Amino acid sequence: MASFIAAQRADHGIPYAVSCRALGVSEGWFYKWKDGDRSPRRARRERLKAARALGADLAQLGAALAGRVQDAHGARTRTGLRVDQAAAALSALTDGRRVSVINAPAGSGSTWVLAAADRVWAAAGLGRVIGITPSQSARNTLAAGVPVSYNTAQFLGHLPGQRGVRGPVQLGPGDLVLMDEASMVSNPDLADVIGEAADSGAKVILAGDTQQLQAVESGGGLSLLADALGFVQLAEPVRFRAAWEQAASLRLRAGDATVLAEYDQHARIRGGDPEQMMDAAAADYVALTVDGTDVLLMAADHALRRELSRRIRDDLIRLGVVAAGLLFPVRLPSRHKESRYRKGSGPVAGQANRNQARPTGWPIPSTKPPS
Repeated sequence: MASFIAAQRADHGIPYAVSCRALGVSEGWFYKWKDGDRSPRRARRERLKAARALGADLAQLGAALAGRVQDAHGARTRTGLRVDQAAAALSALTDGRRVSVINAPAGSGSTWVLAAADRVWAAAGLGRVIGITPSQSARNTLAAGVPVSYNTAQFLGHLPGQRGVRGPVQLGPGDLVLMDEASMVSNPDLADVIGEAADSGAKVILAGDTQQLQAVESGGGLSLLADALGFVQLAEPVRFRAAWEQAASLRLRAGDATVLAEYDQHARIRGGDPEQMMDAAAADYVALTVDGTDVLLMAADHALRRELSRRIRDDLIRLGVVAAGLLFPVRLPSRHKESRYRKGSGPVAGQANRNQARPTGWPIPSTKPPS
């Protein structure tokens, strides 16, 4: 009966209170049972099923979550997950919370974990699984493991300058929302996604790195949720092939400046006088751009950014990659000064990230001069 009441809200917009009165049950009873039997025995059965679906023994995953397994990082389950990945998926899927957080350092395999969660949830027949990411490129990556995936604008129905004008993707009771790169999702979008899930009876799993740069808009939501709700953490950054770099990346992430000596020993830090380093940075940018690689070049301040932009543009013009053209103004958002670029020159523009106070740069496609 509880699932029927929940379905009336999701499918027909009938408030829970109205359905409860019509069926002669209290709202307290409904809220107790709408998410199913949460007795300890039922909860253990759910965890056993999830552990089997993840290819692991429940006791093994429990020990990993408690930090009692020394080789949890390197060991693999029958489905190919690392034990720490399977343990994180098990915790998030079965903790009984509306919102669960997986703290995933760069390269630790959060997307792989979310794909495993998709398989477990679908196999259990609990509801649909929907993936959400902050960008289209991240959505394309997630969709390889979570086929029904959207970027946040698509899911929430945004249009340029109009939030939610098309309406969000409809969720239902028992649906699972998997959000990857959640630290890069703006607070308004994060709140709207969680609100939609709460209203419809869906569950949300957020995966992201709380130490990563936050959203360009108002960010920090994932960190706040991790502090308030707690989190499980993936432990091994397997993206790095060298063992020393796996450990060093975690130390750097934690703000341990002494690890820079180790990077220097492995020739990962290049230094020189400012003029040499500007020439080297511009040359690398141009070489990668000509090779067809999208490049992000970060500078310490706007003066450096403007000089780097000039050198890069001039080099690209000399190579015939872009053409010199008419100088025309481009208006950035009101908090930024007007800049001037050359038509057809493929310039590099800068815009300050107000949350991080770090100038960034990216290519702006050529457009017609304003009339």
